[in-house]
Amino acid sequence: MSLLNIYDSIKNTFNHTYMNVISIGTDRKIFEEGSAVRQRMIEYGALFDQLHIIVFAQSSLGLEAWRISNNVWVYPTNSFTKLLYMRDAGGLAQTIVKQRNLTAHNTVVTAQDPFETGSVAFGLRKKFGFPMQLQVHTELFNPQFLKQSFLNKHRVKMARSILPYAQEIRVVSNKIKQSIIKELKIPEQIIDVLPIYVDKTKYMPVVSRELIQKYPQYNFIILMASRLAPEKNISFALDVFKDVVIRFPQCGLVIVGEGPEEAALKKKIAKLGISDSVVFEPWQSNLAPYYKSAQAFFQVSSFEGYGMTLVEAGLSDLPIVTSDVGIAGDVLIDNKNAMVCPVGDHSCFVQKLSALVEDPLLRDRIRKNVAQDVAASLPQSHEDYVAKYKAYLEKAFPPNA
Repeated sequence: MSLLNIYDSIKNTFNHTYMNVISIGTDRKIFEEGSAVRQRMIEYGALFDQLHIIVFAQSSLGLEAWRISNNVWVYPTNSFTKLLYMRDAGGLAQTIVKQRNLTAHNTVVTAQDPFETGSVAFGLRKKFGFPMQLQVHTELFNPQFLKQSFLNKHRVKMARSILPYAQEIRVVSNKIKQSIIKELKIPEQIIDVLPIYVDKTKYMPVVSRELIQKYPQYNFIILMASRLAPEKNISFALDVFKDVVIRFPQCGLVIVGEGPEEAALKKKIAKLGISDSVVFEPWQSNLAPYYKSAQAFFQVSSFEGYGMTLVEAGLSDLPIVTSDVGIAGDVLIDNKNAMVCPVGDHSCFVQKLSALVEDPLLRDRIRKNVAQDVAASLPQSHEDYVAKYKAYLEKAFPPNA
């Protein structure tokens, strides 16, 4: 079915008058011609009368406001400093509201997080009475998230004060939903789980020998794909892998990613004496050939909201060893369709990873279960996804609005 037909069918499904949406976010890729983010926003815009997207951005980036489709506009805040993002976004939104004659009866404001962008949305709710939807993509009440930085502690305080005022909350996993209910006693019926959309067909049919051909010195390749940042816990993963490679010396660890910890991680690899067993590759826009040519996927993050690479690896029939974050516990069940360990449990990770290396029957059992279970957890089609996206925004309006 074409996108045009998809949107026509969605429009015919809902009785609610078309609405206007003000979206507050941080993804600057929307300003890039041909980017996936821009295309997605154009598609979403077809669901509404007007979609106005305000993006946190410094003036030094030189971004300009654009009308990217008939009814979708994007605006950079063009702030002098990051400290002025919220102020400038709020002022820009107020200008849009007045110029476009937007009202609380036909407009909903949505924010991509319950932190800085959520604060802007909350300000608009207070000033104009707009229904407010907040999106939550991370495990904000996970103790590891709090420990990560002082900023995260401040953000959690912001979320605690803002989330109770939302008319609808969209989360990407049931784990996040349950944590919000537990921490804030927010009614379950206003929190909806909508995972990030993944094109399942991109991973299922792929056949590849990419890594096998690149690294013939390894007879078992363990893949990690991640930003090289503290919360991803790659340094800990190296400690685990050292103990595994002592027992299985022909194992190789391929780390695909970039980030601020890259230099320090390479030094640690040399110090651990595993330089011949670990290779780094730059981030890849298409990881499907990597998933399909590795023997196991390894993730040890301290916290995740969702875990896109876990989903992609699962759809690719790749056995997974992961910390208990993101979709682990909801979709990935230990010893059924994945191997799951508590965050930071060194001995558990060594044991689970070693079991996958030495037991082909275990790998086959995990592989048979993971793809179907991950696929079943996702929206069944793009049409299904965009229909739910619209429905959850409409849900923010009070009855009979």
